[in-house]
Amino acid sequence: MKEIIVYTPAERESELHSLMAATNWRGVVVHSSEALLEAVETSVADAVVTYGLAINQLEDLLTLLNLHEFQFLPIFTVIDEREKLNAALALPVGGATCIPVSRTELRFRLERMMQDLDINRTVMEGMNWQGNLVEFNLIDLLQMVEGTGKDGIIELRYLDWVATVYFHQGKPIQAKFGTLEGFPAILKMGGWNRGTFQVKFTAIPSIVDEIGMSTQEILVQLMSKISEQESLRQQLPAYTEELMSDPFAEVTQLTPVQQRIVEMLRHPRPLFQLLLMLPEDDRDILKELLVLWEEGIVGLRSDVERHIQEQEEKKGMGRIFSTVARWFRRKEAPEEPMPEYRYEEEPQEIRVEVELPALTDKDFEAIREKLG
Repeated sequence: MKEIIVYTPAERESELHSLMAATNWRGVVVHSSEALLEAVETSVADAVVTYGLAINQLEDLLTLLNLHEFQFLPIFTVIDEREKLNAALALPVGGATCIPVSRTELRFRLERMMQDLDINRTVMEGMNWQGNLVEFNLIDLLQMVEGTGKDGIIELRYLDWVATVYFHQGKPIQAKFGTLEGFPAILKMGGWNRGTFQVKFTAIPSIVDEIGMSTQEILVQLMSKISEQESLRQQLPAYTEELMSDPFAEVTQLTPVQQRIVEMLRHPRPLFQLLLMLPEDDRDILKELLVLWEEGIVGLRSDVERHIQEQEEKKGMGRIFSTVARWFRRKEAPEEPMPEYRYEEEPQEIRVEVELPALTDKDFEAIREKLG
C-alpha cells in the first residue's frame, strides 16, 4: 500500500473521497504548503499528489520542497486547466494529468504514472539499482546486496557529498567517505536518510578487506547507532532545520568538537549537513551540539537572527543616547582657587568716655568775673 500526501484546496477535498477509497493508497490530505511540509517531515511518503492547484501554486510548492531538500519526492499533479497541461509537464514533476475525466480514468492515469516512476527510479541497466535514501537506507541496501552474493559498489550521493561501499560476494570489504575509510565510513553513511543511491554490480579488483566484519555484525552496529542517534536527535530540531551560532552568546570553554561546530555554524546550515561536514561519529556530534543548544550558543536560524537584530538595535540606541548626552551635557565651570588669607588683627578704635560736669549759676558768675 502506497503512502500518499494529497495537497488540495479545502473546498475540493470532497472530490477526493471516492477516488482514494477505490485505490490501494493510504494517505493524508492537507490544504496548505506549510501543512504539506510538516507531513513530509514527519512521515515517510511514497509520493505527493496535488489536486486542483494553479500552475503558480504548483511552482511555489516545488520551490518550497527544493529549499527544504525534499526535491526527491515524486509529485503528481492533477489540474483542471487543459491549456496549462504542457506548462505543468514542463515542471520537474513525476507526471501530470487533466480533469474533468471519469474517476476510473483518473485512478488509472495516476496509478500508471506511479508504476512507471517506480520502474524508472528503482531498476536500471539490468541488475543495477538506483533510488532515493528515503525508500532504502544503507541497512536495507546491505541486506539486499548480501542476498545477491555478487561483487559491486554502493554509491550514496547527497548534494556534493559522495560515499562509497565496495563489496565482494555480497560482503562489504571497504568504504570511503571524505577522510574516513573502513568501518568509520560505514557508520557515517548509516545515518543518511536523504539523497540518492546507486548499486553497480561489477567485478571488483583485488581489494583488502579493511572492514573485517560480517554483514550481520555491521548491521547490528548500524542499527544500534541509528537508534541512539535518533534518541539524541529528538532533543534537537529536525535534520532540515537551519542552525546558527549566536555571536552574542556568552561562551566559556569549548571542547574541540564544540569549537568546530560553532565555527561551522557562523553561517546557517541544516543539521543534516553539519553531520556530513564533521568527521566525528554522528552521536558524538549530536551530544556536543545538544550542550551548545541548551546553553544558547547555538539555536535555530530564525531565533538567532532575531537576537542579533535586537542586540544591534540596542547598540544603535546606545550610540544615539551617548551622542545626545554629549550634545546636552553642560560645560562645568572650573573651580576657582581659594584665596590665600593671612591672619591680621583689625585695629580697635580707642574711645574714652568723660562725664561732663554739671555747672550751676554760681559757677557761671565766678567764670564771668574772672574773664572780666
